[in-house]
This record gives sequence, structure tokens and C-alpha cells, in this order.
Amino acid sequence: MILVISNEFDQSTCDVIDWLYFYDRNFVRINESDMIRLERITMSDGEVRVCILLNEMKINLEYVQSYWYRRGEINLPCYMETDESDFSSIFQRNMERERDTLKDFLHSWIETFPGLGSYFQRSMNKLNVLTKALKCGFRVPETHILSSDYELEASLESDNITKAISEAIHIVVPQHGFIMNYTTHPNGSFLSRENRRFPSLIQQNIVKKYEVRVFYLKGEVYAMAIFSQGNEKTKNDFRNYDHSRPNRTVPYSLPKELRTSVTLLMNSLQLDTGSIDLLVDHNRQYFFLEVNPVGQYGMTSYPCNYHLDQKIAKILIADFSNMNDTLNQEIHGSCQTV
Repeated sequence: MILVISNEFDQSTCDVIDWLYFYDRNFVRINESDMIRLERITMSDGEVRVCILLNEMKINLEYVQSYWYRRGEINLPCYMETDESDFSSIFQRNMERERDTLKDFLHSWIETFPGLGSYFQRSMNKLNVLTKALKCGFRVPETHILSSDYELEASLESDNITKAISEAIHIVVPQHGFIMNYTTHPNGSFLSRENRRFPSLIQQNIVKKYEVRVFYLKGEVYAMAIFSQGNEKTKNDFRNYDHSRPNRTVPYSLPKELRTSVTLLMNSLQLDTGSIDLLVDHNRQYFFLEVNPVGQYGMTSYPCNYHLDQKIAKILIADFSNMNDTLNQEIHGSCQTV
């Protein structure tokens, strides 16, 4: 059985599952919106067995042969009603800790099998990643974390941009779509000279010739150039997309030393899959921006005909087959010894 963990709105998950259907493979998909009930965990005679219920369907996790952690988490309920008392809130927090311990164990258990992705590596600390990128040979735009209004005001005198220190936020507005924060040029309207401002990330603005989106998959590098600089909407952040004037995108071959840096970085971050954003300036210098372990890759796969959905499906099936081959070798080896 192949286990897929994702969320119900992820199109890439659906596309990979189409290939699993095509190859006639048995799989189970768990979405973050699914309410999972833990049936049992048994540790006995040197073995661990785990059974969960998905819509009353029993899933014995010891029969997982490969997994794909795409997005989301296994959603375990707390099963506790609370009132407004302090006593009740203490028990509620304790139940949440118990649930989180079980949830972490389930993800850890699943990740003992061959597969792709990791629940525990789904989010990266941007500052740690920039530090490791430098050590792996990447150029990084000059970056400052500032909290003083005086320093922030001084940063306005240079060509800088500002962006989130952690993750971009997505706020869904009913009947109006969603709000998302983008990379942008800072202005002085927020300065108060109180000198008590929350730290802000200020980064050198690289005047780009084009952007490069890289998808890394088990040691392979798939790159695409995005010509976003000629459009005012996308010149600072291509995610601020202009659907009336789409950016031109083409397959791209990274220089050998950049491919080496990508592999070194992903290994140091213990990632076997993820999306990397690079900028290329007019002197053909490459600048590393960030890596997203659960980033979208369809935008790279389809325009460039990389067929990444099929490749991911084949990896899951190959891990399945390799484990069976290993078990068969162990069985035959034992028989020959006897």
C-alpha cells in the first residue's frame, strides 16, 4: 500500500494519484481535513503495529510500503468538551499535548518506510536556510533584520525590498478571494521613531534579468526560467501574477556548480524534495532566495514538460518494489543458509 498525506485542494496530489491509478497501484490518501481516529498502537515481541480509522475504514500502517508526505497533517480530534473554568482549560491543554504526541508518533512511524517528503521538515526557518545557503556556495542578497526606526529609515535610502521573516500569509476573504503578502519596496509611512518596532527583514533589491524556479526531486534538478522583470506587477514578486499578461517561462539548465550547490543545500536541510527560488542579475550572477519543502511544482512541470507527477508516482512505486526485492533476497538468503 502507498500512503499519501496531503490536503484536499492540492491539484498536484490528484495528478500523482491519477498515475497511481494508471499503474494499478493500491494507495490510501489522507487529507488534513479528514478526521482520523486512532484504533490502537501495539508494541510487543519486538514489533510495532499501528491501526487508524479513516471514515471507519481500518488502515494498518505496518502494511505501508511507501509514502508521500505532500502537505498537511494527520488530524486527530481531542474528544473533550470544555467549559470556562481554569480547571477545564488545564485538562484541555493536557489533552492537546497528548494528541500532539500521538500525531508526531504517527508521522514518525510512517516516515520509517521508504518515501518522499517529511512532516517534520515541512517548514524551514528562512534565516537558517540563508545561512546554510551561503555555506553551500550560493550568493545571497545582502540581508538585515532591523527593529530600530532610525535604521529602518536609513535603509530607505538604498534600493531595498522587504518580505516576511517566516511564511507568507494567506487570508481568505469570503466572496472576495484571498489576501497574500508579497515582496515589496518599503516606504516610510510606518516609521514612528518610537524605537520599539518589531524586527523587519530588509534585503538588497537585485535588479534581475530573470528568475529561476528549481524543483529538486531525489537528487535530480528541474529548473525553469521566469521572465517576470518586464511587468510592473511581477517584477518584485512573480506570485503577484498578471493573468492578462502571463510571464514567459522556459526550461532552463543550471550551471554545474549551481546544481552541486542545490544538492549540497538540500542534503544539509535533510530534504529530498522542494522548490527553490533563484534570481539572475544582468551580470549573470545567481542569487539564492529561499526553499519551500512543500512548494508548488506544477508551474514548473507543465510548461517545461518535465512530467514530474509521473516521476513522483514512479519513485513511490520503485520504493515499493525495492523493499519487496530486499525482503525476497533476505528470505532466499535465509533459505540457502538453512
